[in-house]
Amino acid sequence: IVLAEFQPAQHGLDIDASRRYVESVAARVGALPGVADVAFADHAPFFIGYNRMTQVWPEAGSCEGDTCPKYETYAVSPGYFETMGISLTEGRRFEAGRGAAEVIVNATFALAQWPDRPALGQVLRIGTGGEPVTVVGITGKMRTRGLDRERPALFIPFGREDYERSLTMVVRAAGDPVALLRPVAEAANAIDPNVALSVKTMEQQMEWQMWPFRTLSLAFLICGGLALVLATVGLAGIVIHSVSRRIREFGVRMSVGATPHDLMRDVLASGI
Repeated sequence: IVLAEFQPAQHGLDIDASRRYVESVAARVGALPGVADVAFADHAPFFIGYNRMTQVWPEAGSCEGDTCPKYETYAVSPGYFETMGISLTEGRRFEAGRGAAEVIVNATFALAQWPDRPALGQVLRIGTGGEPVTVVGITGKMRTRGLDRERPALFIPFGREDYERSLTMVVRAAGDPVALLRPVAEAANAIDPNVALSVKTMEQQMEWQMWPFRTLSLAFLICGGLALVLATVGLAGIVIHSVSRRIREFGVRMSVGATPHDLMRDVLASGI
């Protein structure tokens, strides 16, 4: 996976110009050799920044103040789940041309919201106005922010207002994704060189999330290595001390017919 992050609205483009820019870049990148799929979202998994939160209303009643729970929300284009390789356990993905009153949830959200009944086809009321949306799909296990746990998440169709925010184009490479970093950047600069672009692989995106795990792993590796060295030195010292105390015994045993091989086997067996 290759990720290209940009925000056309910060460079003087209005919503319509931003949409044309994104569509042009996606079309040009999709025509590059080695590109399998292209999609875009407001945020790709493991991004650094603040979550976009959406409040979910109860089935009966209304939200007063901050009483309603809020969940992570991601606006994605049709084809996003295929490009990311995210499977759906139930329902369907977003389709171009359909209405915006649809939502896809992950399995964690479905279990938390409807623990005793199927989530597919249920109607949610979301946002400040309690707009009704229908659950059309449920994803399998997935991670959005961290690798340690799965959080409840909502996925909504990419809308016109989302072109005002920062965007992430997701590119699935047929081969090595590193080879696509420069072609993707050049394709975007050919459309509008004034729009700043950050291009990286998903592995590079995950480096910050992997840092705590790798640091702990390195610390345990160092401690384990030191423990192994100390144990080896201690064992060697014990064996040397044991052998030094048994030198006279070994001399007597060799005088009655023991071979050096017999003595070495006895010392190694006791050491083990």
